[in-house]
Parts: sequence; C-alpha cells; structure tokens
Amino acid sequence: MEKFLNSAGQAKQNIQESIAMLQIADGGLAESVKTLNAMKKLATQAANDTNSAADREAIQKEFSELGKELQNALNNTEYNSEKLFADGGKMRKELNFQSGTDAESSLKLDLNSVIAELTESVTKKATPITASATGTKEEQALEKLEDATKAADTAKKAADTAKTAMGTTKAGANAPKEIKIPTYINASGISIPAKTIASGTAVTQDDLNNIAGAVDVLTKEHAKAEKAAKDYAVISAYAATAIHAYQDMAQEEGR
Repeated sequence: MEKFLNSAGQAKQNIQESIAMLQIADGGLAESVKTLNAMKKLATQAANDTNSAADREAIQKEFSELGKELQNALNNTEYNSEKLFADGGKMRKELNFQSGTDAESSLKLDLNSVIAELTESVTKKATPITASATGTKEEQALEKLEDATKAADTAKKAADTAKTAMGTTKAGANAPKEIKIPTYINASGISIPAKTIASGTAVTQDDLNNIAGAVDVLTKEHAKAEKAAKDYAVISAYAATAIHAYQDMAQEEGR
C-alpha cells in the first residue's frame, strides 16, 4: 500500500504529461489530414478534362501552397519545445509512456514508419508512395495500444484493491508504517496537498478520505490514459489512410 501511494503521484504526472503530448500530436495530425484531403480534392478537380491550361495552372499553384502548409505543420508541431514529427523529432522513435505504478503499466508506441511515410509524401512531390498492402505497420501500432489498454485495466484493478484495503482501516487507529498521500485535485477542483502520516501516528477520518480520494483520482487518470490510447489509435489509422489518399493524389497529379 505504501509503495503504491508513494508512486501514485508520479504515475499521475506521467499520465497527464503523456496525454498532453498525445493531444498536441493528435491536433497536428488532424490538421495535416485536413490539408491532405483538400489537396486530394484539388488533384481530383485537376484531372477533369474540362479544365483549361490556365485552370490547371491555378489549381497547381493552390496545390503547391497547401503542400507547403502541410510540410510546415509537420516540421513545426512541438511539445515542450521539442519537434514531434520533424526528422529526429520525438515521434520519430519508439516512445515509452509509464502510465502506472509498476513496470508493466506502460505504453510503447513506435509510429516512426507511418510519420516518415507521411513526411516523405509531402517532400517528394508527385512521387507515388509505396504503401503497405496489408496495413501491417498500422495493425502493429494498434496492437500496442490494445496492450496499453490492458495495462491500464490492470492498474485500475490494483487501485480498486488498495481502496478496498483502506476501507478496513478505522479512524483513530495508528498507522502501521509511514504512509505518503500524494497531492491530487478532488472532484470539486480543489488541490489536496501531499501529506505524510508517520508510523504510529493516529489516522484521522480526513486521512482516510484523502487516501481514498487519491486512489480514486488515479483510477480516473488511468481511464483517461485508456481513452487517449484509443483516440490516438484512431488518429494513427487516420494518418495511414491519409498516406494512401496522398498516393492516389500524387498519381493523379503526375498524369
């Protein structure tokens, strides 16, 4: 119990930071996909033989500008002053998100191949992309996210077990050992400061409430991590779809 509570605060911080970074990556990819869709629409429009040479020239100009916007978005999306999608960026290597209080409660993501392919599709104009016929890379990324969901569920069960164990401790009883209650924000939005209950010190009802509250918050934070993993799975799949869409677009433009 002591070990669980001592590491709960750090686990909570890890989850919050991971979610923050994934949300920024989510936004960056969503914006990129939006631009890609606009570019594909232009390429489809240009393929129509009713267009004059001047029409196609105007479409090409707009297409090129969108390509620059897309490349700029991929090169400049940042978290904590670090590039995410640019060459050498944070998302261009395997990432480990420690989302729980034990070594198994972690999420590993390696989306470099997907991001690299998307970036290449932008920098190499009108060059068809060699896409995976089976979608294996995308499936592997989704499998890792499913594993993360299982890890989050395991952590939640551990939190529930700890909460049940604390329910047997009555107010006024002495703490059998030192217990550290991590800081957390309760349901009312109030920040509850961290507290250390020394061994042999009487445990108050407030202490019990705060311990239960800390465990409850950790459970909810893990639920958020689970949702973030699912949301990111959708975005990753969406990015892969965008790559394939860009392949069609590049082929159209190259005609």
